[in-house]
Amino acid sequence: EVSMIEIYNEEVRDLLAAPPPKGESFAAAEERSRARPKLEIKLGADGSGLMHIPGLSVRQVRDTAEVLEAFEAGNKTRATAATLMNAHSSRSHMVLMVDVSTRSNEGALLVGRLYLVDLAGSERVNKSGARGQTMKEAQGINKSLSALGDVMEALDKKSPHVPYRNSKLTFLLQPALGGEARCMFIFNASPAASNSGETRCTLKFASRMRNISLGAAGRNADTKQLEQALGEAKAEVTWCKLELDEAKKDVFKAKKEAAAGAGGGGG
Repeated sequence: EVSMIEIYNEEVRDLLAAPPPKGESFAAAEERSRARPKLEIKLGADGSGLMHIPGLSVRQVRDTAEVLEAFEAGNKTRATAATLMNAHSSRSHMVLMVDVSTRSNEGALLVGRLYLVDLAGSERVNKSGARGQTMKEAQGINKSLSALGDVMEALDKKSPHVPYRNSKLTFLLQPALGGEARCMFIFNASPAASNSGETRCTLKFASRMRNISLGAAGRNADTKQLEQALGEAKAEVTWCKLELDEAKKDVFKAKKEAAAGAGGGGG
Protein backbone atom coordinates (compact mmCIF):
# COMPACT_ATOMS: atom_id res chain seq x y z
CA GLU A 1 0.00 0.00 0.00
CA VAL A 2 1.15 3.53 -0.79
CA SER A 3 0.06 6.89 0.62
CA MET A 4 1.59 10.31 0.10
CA ILE A 5 1.22 13.57 1.99
CA GLU A 6 2.73 17.02 2.23
CA ILE A 7 3.05 18.97 5.47
CA TYR A 8 2.30 22.56 4.51
CA ASN A 9 2.37 25.17 7.29
CA GLU A 10 1.76 22.38 9.84
CA GLU A 11 -1.25 21.17 7.83
CA VAL A 12 -1.36 17.60 6.50
CA ARG A 13 -2.46 17.43 2.85
CA ASP A 14 -3.35 14.28 0.89
CA LEU A 15 -1.35 14.27 -2.36
CA LEU A 16 -3.13 11.20 -3.75
CA ALA A 17 -6.66 12.54 -3.28
CA ALA A 18 -8.93 12.82 -6.32
CA PRO A 19 -7.77 15.67 -8.59
CA PRO A 20 -9.98 18.78 -8.91
CA PRO A 21 -12.44 18.99 -11.81
CA LYS A 22 -11.09 20.58 -15.00
CA GLY A 23 -11.84 24.27 -15.25
CA GLU A 24 -12.64 24.62 -11.53
CA SER A 25 -12.58 28.25 -10.40
CA PHE A 26 -10.34 29.47 -7.58
CA ALA A 27 -13.37 30.20 -5.38
CA ALA A 28 -14.75 26.68 -5.95
CA ALA A 29 -11.37 25.17 -5.16
CA GLU A 30 -11.18 27.17 -1.92
CA GLU A 31 -14.69 26.08 -0.92
CA ARG A 32 -13.91 22.43 -1.67
CA SER A 33 -10.70 22.71 0.36
CA ARG A 34 -12.59 24.12 3.37
CA ALA A 35 -15.20 21.36 3.16
CA ARG A 36 -12.57 18.62 3.09
CA PRO A 37 -12.08 16.88 6.47
CA LYS A 38 -8.93 17.94 8.29
CA LEU A 39 -6.30 15.19 8.37
CA GLU A 40 -4.75 14.42 11.75
CA ILE A 41 -1.83 12.14 12.62
CA LYS A 42 -2.72 9.55 15.25
CA LEU A 43 -0.95 6.62 16.86
CA GLY A 44 -2.21 3.37 15.30
CA ALA A 45 -4.39 1.16 17.50
CA ASP A 46 -2.96 -2.08 16.07
CA GLY A 47 0.05 -2.10 18.39
CA SER A 48 2.57 -1.82 15.53
CA GLY A 49 3.80 1.58 16.73
CA LEU A 50 3.16 3.10 13.30
CA MET A 51 1.26 6.36 12.82
CA HIS A 52 -2.18 6.43 11.23
CA ILE A 53 -3.93 9.25 9.36
CA PRO A 54 -7.70 8.60 9.21
CA GLY A 55 -9.20 9.54 5.85
CA LEU A 56 -5.90 9.44 3.95
CA SER A 57 -6.01 8.02 0.42
CA VAL A 58 -4.28 4.64 0.03
CA ARG A 59 -3.29 2.96 -3.23
CA GLN A 60 -2.74 -0.77 -3.65
CA VAL A 61 0.52 -1.46 -5.50
CA ARG A 62 2.12 -4.64 -6.82
CA ASP A 63 5.62 -3.55 -7.76
CA THR A 64 8.14 -0.71 -7.77
CA ALA A 65 6.80 0.69 -11.04
CA GLU A 66 3.36 1.27 -9.47
CA VAL A 67 4.98 2.93 -6.45
CA LEU A 68 6.83 5.34 -8.77
CA GLU A 69 3.60 5.97 -10.69
CA ALA A 70 1.85 6.97 -7.46
CA PHE A 71 4.81 9.18 -6.51
CA GLU A 72 4.72 11.00 -9.86
CA ALA A 73 0.97 11.58 -9.51
CA GLY A 74 1.30 12.96 -5.98
CA ASN A 75 4.31 15.13 -6.78
CA LYS A 76 2.29 17.05 -9.37
CA THR A 77 -0.02 18.42 -6.68
CA ARG A 78 2.70 19.44 -4.24
CA ALA A 79 2.90 23.11 -3.25
CA THR A 80 5.69 25.03 -5.04
CA ALA A 81 6.52 28.68 -5.63
CA ALA A 82 9.20 30.78 -7.32
CA THR A 83 11.78 32.58 -5.15
CA LEU A 84 14.97 34.48 -5.92
CA MET A 85 16.94 31.31 -5.12
CA ASN A 86 14.78 28.66 -6.80
CA ALA A 87 12.26 28.91 -9.64
CA HIS A 88 10.43 25.80 -8.37
CA SER A 89 10.91 25.98 -4.62
CA SER A 90 9.11 23.33 -2.56
CA ARG A 91 6.89 24.99 0.03
CA SER A 92 6.22 21.85 2.05
CA HIS A 93 7.75 18.62 3.30
CA MET A 94 6.71 15.56 1.28
CA VAL A 95 6.35 12.10 2.83
CA LEU A 96 5.77 8.95 0.76
CA MET A 97 4.78 5.93 2.88
CA VAL A 98 5.01 2.37 1.55
CA ASP A 99 3.45 -0.34 3.76
CA VAL A 100 4.51 -3.95 3.16
CA SER A 101 3.28 -7.12 4.88
CA THR A 102 4.14 -10.79 4.49
CA ARG A 103 4.03 -14.09 6.38
CA SER A 104 7.01 -15.80 7.98
CA ASN A 105 7.54 -19.56 7.68
CA GLU A 106 6.13 -19.87 11.19
CA GLY A 107 2.94 -18.05 10.19
CA ALA A 108 3.59 -14.72 11.94
CA LEU A 109 2.47 -11.57 10.09
CA LEU A 110 5.49 -9.33 9.40
CA VAL A 111 4.77 -5.66 8.73
CA GLY A 112 7.03 -2.79 7.75
CA ARG A 113 6.80 0.78 6.53
CA LEU A 114 9.24 2.66 4.33
CA TYR A 115 9.23 6.46 4.67
CA LEU A 116 10.70 8.45 1.80
CA VAL A 117 10.89 12.09 2.87
CA ASP A 118 11.79 15.14 0.81
CA LEU A 119 12.42 18.00 3.20
CA ALA A 120 11.96 21.54 1.95
CA GLY A 121 15.25 23.41 2.34
CA SER A 122 15.68 26.03 5.06
CA GLU A 123 15.41 29.60 3.77
CA ARG A 124 16.94 32.94 4.57
CA VAL A 125 14.20 35.36 3.68
CA ASN A 126 16.61 38.18 2.84
CA LYS A 127 18.13 35.97 0.12
CA SER A 128 15.00 34.20 -1.16
CA GLY A 129 12.96 37.42 -1.39
CA ALA A 130 9.95 35.71 0.19
CA ARG A 131 7.01 38.00 0.88
CA GLY A 132 3.44 37.54 2.11
CA GLN A 133 2.25 33.92 1.84
CA THR A 134 5.66 32.77 0.64
CA MET A 135 7.25 34.24 3.76
CA LYS A 136 4.69 32.46 5.94
CA GLU A 137 5.58 29.21 4.15
CA ALA A 138 9.29 29.82 4.76
CA GLN A 139 8.65 30.39 8.46
CA GLY A 140 6.68 27.11 8.64
CA ILE A 141 9.47 25.23 6.86
CA ASN A 142 12.18 26.63 9.14
CA LYS A 143 10.12 25.93 12.27
CA SER A 144 9.61 22.24 11.43
CA LEU A 145 13.27 21.82 10.43
CA SER A 146 14.23 23.35 13.77
CA ALA A 147 11.92 20.84 15.51
CA LEU A 148 13.66 18.01 13.62
CA GLY A 149 17.01 19.36 14.80
CA ASP A 150 15.74 19.41 18.40
CA VAL A 151 14.64 15.76 18.10
CA MET A 152 17.98 14.68 16.68
CA GLU A 153 19.85 16.62 19.38
CA ALA A 154 17.79 14.90 22.09
CA LEU A 155 18.56 11.51 20.51
CA ASP A 156 22.25 12.43 20.29
CA LYS A 157 22.34 13.29 24.01
CA LYS A 158 20.29 10.21 24.96
CA SER A 159 17.76 12.55 26.57
CA PRO A 160 14.91 10.84 28.48
CA HIS A 161 12.45 13.16 26.68
CA VAL A 162 12.47 13.52 22.90
CA PRO A 163 10.17 16.36 21.64
CA TYR A 164 8.50 14.45 18.78
CA ARG A 165 5.20 16.29 19.25
CA ASN A 166 6.67 19.73 18.56
CA SER A 167 5.82 19.38 14.85
CA LYS A 168 3.65 17.25 12.58
CA LEU A 169 6.77 16.12 10.70
CA THR A 170 8.62 14.70 13.71
CA PHE A 171 5.44 13.20 15.19
CA LEU A 172 4.77 11.31 11.95
CA LEU A 173 8.39 10.13 11.69
CA GLN A 174 8.69 9.04 15.33
CA PRO A 175 8.69 5.29 14.46
CA ALA A 176 11.55 5.88 12.00
CA LEU A 177 13.61 7.99 14.41
CA GLY A 178 12.83 6.27 17.71
CA GLY A 179 15.27 3.37 17.64
CA GLU A 180 13.14 0.61 16.07
CA ALA A 181 14.14 1.30 12.46
CA ARG A 182 16.98 1.98 10.08
CA CYS A 183 17.29 5.63 9.13
CA MET A 184 19.30 7.31 6.38
CA PHE A 185 19.76 11.03 5.69
CA ILE A 186 20.91 12.36 2.33
CA PHE A 187 22.03 15.99 2.38
CA ASN A 188 22.16 18.26 -0.66
CA ALA A 189 24.71 21.09 -0.63
CA SER A 190 25.33 23.82 -3.18
CA PRO A 191 28.88 24.34 -4.49
CA ALA A 192 28.15 28.01 -5.26
CA ALA A 193 30.14 30.54 -3.20
CA SER A 194 26.98 32.61 -2.74
CA ASN A 195 25.41 29.69 -0.84
CA SER A 196 28.40 29.03 1.44
CA GLY A 197 26.41 29.95 4.57
CA GLU A 198 23.65 27.44 3.80
CA THR A 199 26.21 24.78 2.79
CA ARG A 200 28.11 25.23 6.04
CA CYS A 201 24.91 24.83 8.10
CA THR A 202 23.93 21.74 6.10
CA LEU A 203 27.31 20.06 6.61
CA LYS A 204 27.29 20.93 10.30
CA PHE A 205 23.85 19.34 10.71
CA ALA A 206 24.96 16.29 8.71
CA SER A 207 28.02 15.90 10.95
CA ARG A 208 25.76 15.79 14.00
CA MET A 209 23.48 13.21 12.39
CA ARG A 210 26.29 10.75 11.64
CA ASN A 211 27.17 10.52 15.35
CA ILE A 212 23.68 9.41 16.40
CA SER A 213 23.13 5.70 17.07
CA LEU A 214 19.52 4.51 16.97
CA GLY A 215 20.36 0.94 17.98
CA ALA A 216 19.30 -2.28 16.30
CA ALA A 217 16.16 -2.23 14.17
CA GLY A 218 13.18 -4.04 15.69
CA ARG A 219 11.14 -6.79 14.06
CA ASN A 220 7.47 -5.89 13.57
CA ALA A 221 5.75 -9.25 13.83
CA ASP A 222 2.08 -9.82 14.59
CA THR A 223 2.13 -13.18 16.40
CA LYS A 224 -1.55 -13.29 17.37
CA GLN A 225 -2.44 -15.99 14.83
CA LEU A 226 0.74 -17.89 15.66
CA GLU A 227 -0.11 -17.76 19.37
CA GLN A 228 -3.66 -18.91 18.61
CA ALA A 229 -2.36 -21.87 16.58
CA LEU A 230 0.09 -22.70 19.37
CA GLY A 231 -2.75 -22.61 21.91
CA GLU A 232 -4.86 -24.93 19.75
CA ALA A 233 -1.90 -27.30 19.35
CA LYS A 234 -1.35 -27.38 23.13
CA ALA A 235 -5.05 -28.12 23.69
CA GLU A 236 -4.86 -30.95 21.15
CA VAL A 237 -1.77 -32.39 22.89
CA THR A 238 -3.60 -32.28 26.24
CA TRP A 239 -6.61 -34.06 24.69
CA CYS A 240 -4.31 -36.72 23.18
CA LYS A 241 -2.68 -37.28 26.57
CA LEU A 242 -6.10 -37.81 28.15
CA GLU A 243 -7.06 -40.22 25.39
CA LEU A 244 -3.76 -42.07 25.86
CA ASP A 245 -4.37 -42.35 29.62
CA GLU A 246 -7.84 -43.77 28.97
CA ALA A 247 -6.41 -46.24 26.44
CA LYS A 248 -3.77 -47.35 28.94
CA LYS A 249 -6.49 -47.92 31.54
CA ASP A 250 -8.50 -50.00 29.06
CA VAL A 251 -5.43 -52.08 28.17
CA PHE A 252 -4.61 -52.65 31.84
CA LYS A 253 -8.21 -53.66 32.56
CA ALA A 254 -8.24 -56.04 29.59
CA LYS A 255 -4.98 -57.67 30.70
CA LYS A 256 -6.31 -58.05 34.24
CA GLU A 257 -9.54 -59.66 33.02
CA ALA A 258 -7.59 -61.98 30.72
CA ALA A 259 -5.31 -63.06 33.57
CA ALA A 260 -8.29 -63.72 35.86
CA GLY A 261 -9.98 -65.83 33.14
CA ALA A 262 -6.85 -67.89 32.58
CA GLY A 263 -6.51 -68.58 36.32
CA GLY A 264 -10.15 -69.78 36.69
CA GLY A 265 -9.81 -72.25 33.80
CA GLY A 266 -6.81 -74.00 35.41
CA GLY A 267 -8.70 -74.72 38.71
